[in-house]
Formats: sequence, C-alpha cells, structure tokens
Amino acid sequence: MKARKQFGFVRFSKIQEIIDKSRDAMCDHLDALDRHLASNGPWIAGDTFTFADASWMVLLDRLEEADWSDYFWGAAMRARLRDYWEQCKARPSYQEQVAQKRCPITRNGIRDVAAEKSSNPEYRRVLEHGPGVAV
Repeated sequence: MKARKQFGFVRFSKIQEIIDKSRDAMCDHLDALDRHLASNGPWIAGDTFTFADASWMVLLDRLEEADWSDYFWGAAMRARLRDYWEQCKARPSYQEQVAQKRCPITRNGIRDVAAEKSSNPEYRRVLEHGPGVAV
C-alpha cells in the first residue's frame, strides 16, 4: 500500500497483469472446488475430513486475510465453497491453531487491508476488477 500511495497504480501495469491473471486463475480453481464439493462433499474426499481439506484451509484463510472472501465466495457465488469454508473454520483445530493464534502484526495487516479496500474504491477496483473497469 505504501508503493500505491507514493506512485499510484498507473506505473504498475506488469503487477496489474499478474494480479489479473492470478485472480482469474483463482476463480477457475475455486469454481472447480465448488463443483467437486457439490458432487462429493461435504469434504473433498466425501464424508471424511482429510489432509486435502487442511491444504485448502490454508489457501482460503489467506484469501480471507487479504479481504478477498466477498469477491470469491460472497453473495450467491460459490455457495458450496462458502459453506465448506464455514465448516472448516468451525473445526476446533482451526479455532485453536489458527484463529486464536494469529500474531498482532497479521491481525493489524488484515485490518489495514480491509480498511484500505473499504475506504478507497480505486484500490478495491484495481485489485478486484482491473484498471479502467467501472464498478
């Protein structure tokens, strides 16, 4: 965010290209997971929570930390994925080993990213829709 404040997004076209491609690829992966859960859930391997679910928990947690959850599974989008993520977060292991043990720096970063995206429509637009896209 410091770089954006100093230079603006205009000079970061290569970074924007990477963000756009990454965001689109993540949509593809999350769509595949949502479809898989629809036919095989409630967990990736069916009725049993496995290491595959724990692996996805890390990724989904990072997306939530960066304030991407509404973009990727908010409203009516990817409802099965949203339910899956809520089940993951409700697990005692997640609560005890992740949610309750976040360090203060991480908690502050999560708060700062959410505040910046909330207060700065340009920042949110560039991250979620690319430059020049009206939202």
